[in-house]
Amino acid sequence: MLGVVYDPCREELFTAVHGIGGNYYLDRATGREIMMTDAALLRGETLVDDEQADETSDSTAYEDTYATDLPIEVSYNPKVPIESFDLIIVDECHRSIYGLWRGVLEYFDAHLVGLTATPTLQTLGFFGRNLVSEYTYPQAVADGVNVDFDVVRMRTDLREKGAATIESGTTVRVKDRKTRRQRYQELDDDFTYTTGQIGRSVVTVDEIRAVLTAYRDNWRRWFPGRTELPKTLIFAVGEDHAEDVLAQVKEVFGRGDDFAKKITYKSRQAGEDPDELIRALRTSPRMRVAVTVDMIATGTDVKALECVIFLREVRSAVLFEQMKGRGARTIDATELQEVTPDADATVRKDRFVLVDAVGVTDSPLVDAKPLVPAGERQVSLAKLLDKAGTKSISASEAEILAGRLARLNQQLTEEEREQLTRASGGQTLSEIAGAIAKAYDDAVLHGIGAPVGDFDTLADVPAVSINTAGSVYAGLLGALSSVSAGGGDVDGWVLAPQGEIKVLGEVDGNDRPLFTVNPQSDGSIGALLGRPVYKSRRAYRASASGVVETLGFAGEWSSAYWGSVEGIKYEEYGGPIFNADGSLKHAGRQDNMFSVICEIEVGFIVRDEDRFARLTGAPAGA
Repeated sequence: MLGVVYDPCREELFTAVHGIGGNYYLDRATGREIMMTDAALLRGETLVDDEQADETSDSTAYEDTYATDLPIEVSYNPKVPIESFDLIIVDECHRSIYGLWRGVLEYFDAHLVGLTATPTLQTLGFFGRNLVSEYTYPQAVADGVNVDFDVVRMRTDLREKGAATIESGTTVRVKDRKTRRQRYQELDDDFTYTTGQIGRSVVTVDEIRAVLTAYRDNWRRWFPGRTELPKTLIFAVGEDHAEDVLAQVKEVFGRGDDFAKKITYKSRQAGEDPDELIRALRTSPRMRVAVTVDMIATGTDVKALECVIFLREVRSAVLFEQMKGRGARTIDATELQEVTPDADATVRKDRFVLVDAVGVTDSPLVDAKPLVPAGERQVSLAKLLDKAGTKSISASEAEILAGRLARLNQQLTEEEREQLTRASGGQTLSEIAGAIAKAYDDAVLHGIGAPVGDFDTLADVPAVSINTAGSVYAGLLGALSSVSAGGGDVDGWVLAPQGEIKVLGEVDGNDRPLFTVNPQSDGSIGALLGRPVYKSRRAYRASASGVVETLGFAGEWSSAYWGSVEGIKYEEYGGPIFNADGSLKHAGRQDNMFSVICEIEVGFIVRDEDRFARLTGAPAGA
């Protein structure tokens, strides 16, 4: 049973509204409207949480076809010999298919390859921690496979305080979940609810309305030049919560059924096919908003989505990455224009907007840092290039420049891309940005190809081993101690994938993972000892003669400075160009071709190398 309550004793609300990527403090002129369970809850009796059952059903419904209670046992079948396959590919291998269905995979004498964007500890364990290849999100953005995102953090007084109280004597409008019939009841006692109950035993209708109103009033600023709302996906807590969100979407935007739909596994009960609804979300110009719980959270691509709104908390880093990824897909400009009413030829999807109304991006367990931070994003690309050329670019601006180039690549027309490719000797803008970034990382972190002179590297900073079992925690403390002895304080970690695997494998005395809260769902490290963790493949360096394996770095990164030393130089070159293997790519003017050499010299300076530590794979004590 649910009830609608109008709380006349409204707490004071914030009124400030900031720009894209900032914090939104939502102000409401009326009393806070909530929905709450009645009857048993009001009498203090124990409740059966039907909403949790609904959510569980939603999250597992896609597996119903293959549902099984016990692990599958497979015996030899001569009609299906074990040598039937040479290679078995397990897609979305972070799921538990190799738990109950492990016998099927192990039946065949074949190589197994798992594909996932979010590996868990179980995934790594099943494949013997044999990470063959990794393709990071920044790389995917640079290559034009995914787009970057902006974060809009919306805050309400209820979420900030964590709880609210409705005083006794308040008249509650009660609504039955199944019949939707309503009645009124007066509260005999004060009723206090927490944010953890929102969307389950309590639905804050006024909060939903406030978030949607802020979105309605600001989306044109985030998507300039648009006349129609970008396609939007809203994540709700459960089925009833999704119903209330859908109703508020239609009310706030003043639009009808064609504008917004609820897409859950229970949509069929309302006479609608979820598959057809997803198809409409992909292709229909009229359908602009979809409200879901888990159905579109994983494994469903809707390339035209440009805004993802979180009205539910997510405690799993893996699930958050899957949900966030719904907005990260790229789409051809022509396809986007076909599903965007009144769109002109300039409409492009160069990033998506993540609206966080519940604090999911505040968790250290998730990676919600855009490649282009919001504060500096307003600086024009021309000004950033000008600052680079005049040696006045700051460290943060230099980092942003790479992200802006990646976004620029999404905004260019095919003709403009071809012109840039011809001018660069056959390399695309993404390839140029990626090559520069990789070369710079190799120079800074490992001293490879570092220029002689005023350029510092981290190649010779103090080394701390995190190699042997049980030594990871001691190694991390050793890194803190080493940096502290050098006069600094670690304010961040950089881990290579090999280093992250080492950290994920650390267990306590009871063989429980030490650095993950939920090993069944969390497969990444967001923070270590209260310091944020950043992941980079370039941080790894294999062991070689006289070189110890490097798994990552710790340090006081705020004490480092980097930027342009010389302006950007361009030079026409008519000579031969060779590939990395020494073979001839083209003979220059002899082939009626020439190349344009683009050169920029950048610098990296640290106050003191002892403020950094290199995390190695050397045996402890070596």
